[in-house]
Amino acid sequence: VYATNNGTIVEMRRDRWNYGTHIIIDHNNGYWSTYGHMQNFASGIKLGDTVARGQLIGYVGASGAATGPHLHFEIRVGANKYANVVDPLPYLRKW
Repeated sequence: VYATNNGTIVEMRRDRWNYGTHIIIDHNNGYWSTYGHMQNFASGIKLGDTVARGQLIGYVGASGAATGPHLHFEIRVGANKYANVVDPLPYLRKW
């Protein structure tokens, strides 16, 4: 799993439920990306790190409430990491 754009890791947790092993990146422009159900984090990645677009941040898995291996990916737009979820496709093309 690779970071979709430059930003700061603001959440990095291993949950038994919901998103499971997941990362949230603040892109410092009102956009946030979430990467959920990962198997593990990339070596050396930690909370508060600044990551670059295309940087390895983790590995696809089936943690949390997943029923099979996949990446749950979200883009959120707004003032914080709990902002409105939007269709990520237009943002991926833009970045």
